[in-house]
Amino acid sequence: MQYRVLARTNGNVVNLLGIGEAKVALGVGAAASFSFVIYPNDAMYGKLTQLTTYIDVVRDGEYVFRGRVVAVTPKNNNDGSFWQEVTCESALAYLNDTLVMWERVNEPPGNFFRRLINNHNNQVDDERKLKIGNVNVTNSTNNVYCYVEDGITTLAEINTDLIGSERLGGELSVRYESDGNYIDWTLDAKVKGEQEIVLTRNLIELTTTPDISTVASVLYPFGATQDSNNNTMDDKTKDVSTPKINIKSVNGGKPYIIDDYMLSRYGWVAKSHTWDDTKDPRNLLNKARDYLSELRKVKLSYTLTAVDMYPLGVVGRPFELGKYYHVVNQAVGLDEWLRIIGISLDLDKPLETTYTIGDQTKRMIDYTMDALQIQSKIKNLSEQNAFSVNELDSLRNENEVLRQEAQDMRNDFQAQIDALKKQINQGQPPEHIGKIIDVSEWQGVIDWNAVINDDVSLSIIRVQDGSSHQDLKYMENIQKCISAGGKYAVYAYFRAVSTADAQQEAQDFYDRVQRVVAGKQQPIFYALDVESIEMGGSASMMRAGVEAYMNKLNALGIPDSKIVLYIANHLYDQFNLNVARPGAIWIPSYGLDDGTLANSTKPTHPCDLHQYTSKGTVKGITGNVDMNAEPSDRFKQAFL
Repeated sequence: MQYRVLARTNGNVVNLLGIGEAKVALGVGAAASFSFVIYPNDAMYGKLTQLTTYIDVVRDGEYVFRGRVVAVTPKNNNDGSFWQEVTCESALAYLNDTLVMWERVNEPPGNFFRRLINNHNNQVDDERKLKIGNVNVTNSTNNVYCYVEDGITTLAEINTDLIGSERLGGELSVRYESDGNYIDWTLDAKVKGEQEIVLTRNLIELTTTPDISTVASVLYPFGATQDSNNNTMDDKTKDVSTPKINIKSVNGGKPYIIDDYMLSRYGWVAKSHTWDDTKDPRNLLNKARDYLSELRKVKLSYTLTAVDMYPLGVVGRPFELGKYYHVVNQAVGLDEWLRIIGISLDLDKPLETTYTIGDQTKRMIDYTMDALQIQSKIKNLSEQNAFSVNELDSLRNENEVLRQEAQDMRNDFQAQIDALKKQINQGQPPEHIGKIIDVSEWQGVIDWNAVINDDVSLSIIRVQDGSSHQDLKYMENIQKCISAGGKYAVYAYFRAVSTADAQQEAQDFYDRVQRVVAGKQQPIFYALDVESIEMGGSASMMRAGVEAYMNKLNALGIPDSKIVLYIANHLYDQFNLNVARPGAIWIPSYGLDDGTLANSTKPTHPCDLHQYTSKGTVKGITGNVDMNAEPSDRFKQAFL
């Protein structure tokens, strides 16, 4: 799974690459938002304009977000760095761009909704037009009677007289299709998703919040407006007040009813409710009693962080807004099908997405009993897990001892081999190793003849940064390096978010190389640059992603011996990659990073090639270049 962020301006579409902190917030019935930071190295930096630049977020060919830029805020630090923070709103917010005029409405709700959307479309350009999609909300009379106020927005009118109506309701949503944006006004279809959210499997964190804002111990019920002949008139002001029918006449003279249990628990908490179509006080009293019993129920809302199994290739669909999912957390007694009504998606770390789960209602007494039982359940779970945790710690300790013993043996063997080689080579002149550099589009135009003549033995050329970004200079660099008689290898930055995505990146890496050198001089190795936590932000999944990448290269005819892993020194242990598999390990460790090997710091892990600076100099290259040194015997024999 891979996200792409596209900017559309004046018919031009640009893939945004130099962005970060990208987050999408989705909610049922609400306009979505998208925020991100854009850096100066992006081609669109300084070119995003409010209201006229449109932004798409695409995942696996499907739109996650479509909307427009509404704010661009310049930012900077005292270290001289600068960037822009960008905020976007989704297509549903386009309905705030148009206004409605006064009218009296008396027609089927669906017809009125369609008229409002058509009126909006008549006022805006094609980009902001919304096609009418599914409309299935109505009431028992299939009629809406209301007055539209002058000068309010189309969205406000829909929310006031359609969505906000007790007799209608429903939800607004915008579907992003290939032929345009469709607006739906529908009831909750109660669709169930295929994934489960289960403690100990993919549920990371769950927060439960009781909402007692609707809880009441006292209810004042009101019915229809009393007849005008019962109105009272103030002779001084001539103001007319029209009281509503109440329950005094059938409730011992009291205009309210009381829930004794709630009164004992919360004291006097009064609320009112009006039934405009009820004229009989006794019917009003019966409705009030039913309604007050509903107010005894407390709504529980949940915010959770869960691992979406879709990026891992385990399920066919990701978690989707508006669908119901089976949520199980035995520690808090939760085993329900609950609806996702909000999603906070971090594009850089999709496996750490936060979900808001819709309201679940419980009787107050049941909620109280649940709260008392939670501590006991947690204690039981802790006791059940205690043995497993201790056993796991023991296995970890044993594994660490074995790993250290294996490393010690490896070091002993290497020392013996080095000693033998020293005896064999005594009296022979030292072997000359020329410069080893790695380059990308950041070096600009390179004079490859000058580079090769400056004692460069090997040039490692970047081909891509993930599948989404092809290095702008890789074709030219490979062709001119070969023409100058240079020896070259290729590398690609690892950006995959799943094993399937890793395989696709490997395919793209191979295809791009062969596009230049098929039938010609092949690279001496394919290097995979692994220096940031990808795979949806899960360091523990990096090993699986890199293994899948290498497996795909194997399938394309590149053996492990021709694959090199470039591993960030500070993330080496977290990644826990299978370092015994590739033909060589390449590690950066700079120290002072002043262009000299003497002032660099050696990697803290075994490696076959040390990248010691990013500020080297080579003839034929303007500016800095990455330099590498101290190749191992294995590296020299295989690649130099």
